[in-house]
Amino acid sequence: MNDMNETPIENTPGASSPDPSHRSAFSPKLVLGIALILAGVAFTLDNLGLMSAHFVLQLWPVLIIFWGFSKLWQDGLRYGGGGLFLVAMGTFFLLVMLGHGNLAEALAPMGLVAFGIWMVMRALQKRRGPTQGPLNPEHYVQGTAIFCGAKRRVVSQAFEGGEFTAIFGGFEADLRGAVPAGTQVRMDIFALFGGGQLKIPDSWVVVNHATALFGGIDDKTQDDYSKAADPGAPRLVVTGIVLFGGLEIRH
Repeated sequence: MNDMNETPIENTPGASSPDPSHRSAFSPKLVLGIALILAGVAFTLDNLGLMSAHFVLQLWPVLIIFWGFSKLWQDGLRYGGGGLFLVAMGTFFLLVMLGHGNLAEALAPMGLVAFGIWMVMRALQKRRGPTQGPLNPEHYVQGTAIFCGAKRRVVSQAFEGGEFTAIFGGFEADLRGAVPAGTQVRMDIFALFGGGQLKIPDSWVVVNHATALFGGIDDKTQDDYSKAADPGAPRLVVTGIVLFGGLEIRH
């Protein structure tokens, strides 16, 4: 990961919330710590014969639910795909435990999701690898947001393009401080049940070659036709696929 000093690319896990104090006040670590305290109290009372810890142990999915809400609190709704997933997964497991279901059968669909994500990442790596050329981390931006958020800021004066992957998550790339190395650069996007935002300089022109299925690509820079007609204007070529998600491009 790079910092924001003189490094062209900034990598900040998750998305920033409007008030940083909220992130420190209610975090996943805080939720885990409280859960451990409550579990210790429950086992102590069980050893003293004052209560049965068996029922309390059945409520362990509540920890996942609160963990998801804490991520939503930290990341915000725009990049809250990971938090929403944790809340849904915890609710599912809680219903299974309270309904005396088979936990192994409940975990099987999660295994399919994990295997599917692995296959998608391998396919993207194979497709992107041979076509992108040498990757200079100072001039090439990359981001992966799987059940989480990702944020990048690029200030490279020889920007070569980049690629982003969002699966049940979101990303934000600020390219307004970047200068392309040539007449055009390419940004490859893959979004599945997620999305992101690209912020580009006012002088850039967007050439959209990406495909959206059950989703949308909102190019808010199309109103400036004078720049699009300028043959010398830098071109940002957007490629990739957006499925059940969205991509916003703006100045």
